[in-house]
Amino acid sequence: MPKAWRIENFEFLIPAFTPAERSAPCRNRLAGETAPEPCAIPASACKGQLNRGRVTPKVTPPDITLRSSMTALRLTTLHTTQAVLDAFRDSDVPAQVLLEGSGIQLADLELPNSLINISQEMRVFSNAVQFRQDLGLVLGRNLHISAYGMFGLTLLTSATLREGWSLALRYPLLLGTFFRLDLEVRDGLAWLTADQYSESELEVFNTDFCMSSYRVTCQDLLGCSLPLRQVQLMHGPQPYMDSYEQAFNCPVQFNAGRNAIGFDLEWLDRRLPLADLVTQNDMLQRCIRLNEELSARPTWIDQVRRILNEQLHAVPDFDSLARQVHCSPSTLRRRLRAQDTSYQQLLDELRYARAQQLLGQHSLPIYRIAEALGFKETASFRHAFQRWSGVAPGASASWPASSGRSRTAPKIDAKYPLLTVASILSATYPTKNVRLGWFRSFRTWSCHMKSLHTALSRLATACTLGALALAASVTAQAAPERTVNIFNWSEYIAPNTIKDFQAQSGIKVKYDIFESNEVLEAKLLTGNSGYDVVVPSSGFVSKQISAGAFQPLDRGQLPNWKNLDPAVMKLLEQSDPGNRYVIPYMWGTNLIGYNRDKVQELLGSDAPVNSWDLVFKEENLKKLSQCGVTFLDSPTEMLPLALHYLGLDPNSQNPEDYRKAEAMLLKLRPYVRYFHSAKWTGDIANGNICVAVGYSGGFLQAANRANEAKNGVHIEMRIPKEGTLVWIDTVAIPAGAKHVDTAHAFLNYLMEPKVIASISNYVGYPNGVTDSKPFIQQSLLDNPDLFPSAETMTRLYPLAPLPAKAERTRTRTWVKVTSGR
Repeated sequence: MPKAWRIENFEFLIPAFTPAERSAPCRNRLAGETAPEPCAIPASACKGQLNRGRVTPKVTPPDITLRSSMTALRLTTLHTTQAVLDAFRDSDVPAQVLLEGSGIQLADLELPNSLINISQEMRVFSNAVQFRQDLGLVLGRNLHISAYGMFGLTLLTSATLREGWSLALRYPLLLGTFFRLDLEVRDGLAWLTADQYSESELEVFNTDFCMSSYRVTCQDLLGCSLPLRQVQLMHGPQPYMDSYEQAFNCPVQFNAGRNAIGFDLEWLDRRLPLADLVTQNDMLQRCIRLNEELSARPTWIDQVRRILNEQLHAVPDFDSLARQVHCSPSTLRRRLRAQDTSYQQLLDELRYARAQQLLGQHSLPIYRIAEALGFKETASFRHAFQRWSGVAPGASASWPASSGRSRTAPKIDAKYPLLTVASILSATYPTKNVRLGWFRSFRTWSCHMKSLHTALSRLATACTLGALALAASVTAQAAPERTVNIFNWSEYIAPNTIKDFQAQSGIKVKYDIFESNEVLEAKLLTGNSGYDVVVPSSGFVSKQISAGAFQPLDRGQLPNWKNLDPAVMKLLEQSDPGNRYVIPYMWGTNLIGYNRDKVQELLGSDAPVNSWDLVFKEENLKKLSQCGVTFLDSPTEMLPLALHYLGLDPNSQNPEDYRKAEAMLLKLRPYVRYFHSAKWTGDIANGNICVAVGYSGGFLQAANRANEAKNGVHIEMRIPKEGTLVWIDTVAIPAGAKHVDTAHAFLNYLMEPKVIASISNYVGYPNGVTDSKPFIQQSLLDNPDLFPSAETMTRLYPLAPLPAKAERTRTRTWVKVTSGR
């Protein structure tokens, strides 16, 4: 795993240099003065190179192309640069030659807190491999886990090798790799893989570096030598074949379909000698903060756009996009919000720009353009284009290729004259970034005076109407702006819900998302969450009501209360006696989702897919671990499921019951690939895992993604015959809400049958409004695992609130299970 070794609180930064700047004097930000010209040492001075992988020395290697991307601009320490110089310490290759063109001076290496960017480091690598071709293997063999700083210590204190690598793969930025890394089980072996190389140069070098460091990291974690069974490399044989023998000591397959090292499965679940849960938890929090700091740099947005633009014909889903930019879905979503954009907004912008180009090619029919933009149906493309441009794609097909202007005069809304002006000029001069419109392209308009004259004429009309509207408004006292601040789960509302509510009510919405009930609860219990509407799960509501987190609902402001389903409201009374504080939003079940073909291959056609035996019987789980099984990382869900499977009360308060559940789950722990409450959706859709314990709507979304991708993955789900947990997500108004009236207006809006049905159609979950069914897609209503029958409903059980002591027992039990102790 080559690349970045980062520590917090760096005080200095070495600047990046463009190729043109490399030949000119540079200003070293460390020293604050102009550095001398790069040295020009004759080739004769570089004699007596190392005898391994020797090539003809070159003072100035061919310039490498470094993309302006997140990778090129990412920061790293000088650790690897120093390691390169150390590898040549006993040779006649001067350090200045290795550093040439990078902007790094020898004096900089004496400053321990210095940072460089990846393009500078890649320049050093490019220089060095001219003198030693097997340098990647050499560096990898000397890259010990201590090089990763506090992240290395976090990995060392993991319970098992599997857990250590699961943690490492969760934070690729802290590894600084140029690859997408993964851990999989195949052909009876554990495989650490590295694919999707993100650069255009030095691939062989970085592959060697990554794969050899893989083994060293494993050995550092285990505290002993790790015998490999096989190494697979995508590149061909190299002149230094004996170096591969030294690095891996096993058969090496070149020109393979992937980069991977394979070893016996038993090593994955061997307890690590330095395992320490307390230390790991403490260090992990610091690593998470560091990962967020590194993720916050804005240059990554260019790579997100590039990845989407290159894959418009087969658009990656959100989880896949997150993997391609080496971060978690929640981190990607947060970073997009910080840039005032979203996945869908970027995708719409890029699709619109590409659609305009393709529509200018009159030989292309509309259905071909739809396919090129990744739309499954031509009608979907037509609707999307109408939304983007205000006209149908057929009407726009006659536009000149160089112009995107509308053939119809834009409508003028006197209430919003400034927005209207922007709309007119945007229609006349559209840009690649539809959101920013004419502001970004103003300087280019001077070249289009004739068209500008037309635009100014329209502008004059708009300003006239705007002035009239303004004059009419000054006589009346301006009403204060009505707003509502909403905090909801991610991907848990229809795309049009907020927009339609704002249009209907005139209330401005601020909408934020969270990833877990714990995050929401932490905000609520402060007493000042900053939100007016929140969406807690029923299992947390009772404690939050007792803590005074919510204010009672005013049914006088909720005329749509009559639409709520009495059966769902009765279930909610266990958490909210008298139904005073919350209304139902969506509800669903915990069930099993599986890759039909892989499960049948491993367990046969009579696999118990409709029973918890599939994942709670050790012999089944052991076989299924070959293709990947995941559990939710949630003690409030997984432990009740385990207790019920054992014939115990799922809401037990008896410590002895939890010890029994713990013993069962610890036996299963070695065969669970990871515990996570969100990642499984993308992984099962992509075929990376074959079985997951998850949520009904999540499996539906995964199945839809797999169908859209046409990747041959067939996902099915079942409510187990033994019964399962039913949960209800609710909507409430926090005690500290500042916009109570607008909050009630939004809750009342959610209780309209058509509104809540559109959300159910999007997220794939049933809702709590009785009369919404006529507006829900029939394919969802016909799915008994989404809308259970009356008989199945009798086998569902809700979470009940537990006293604090029982909650602590449950939490401690889960920590032991997930840590493998």
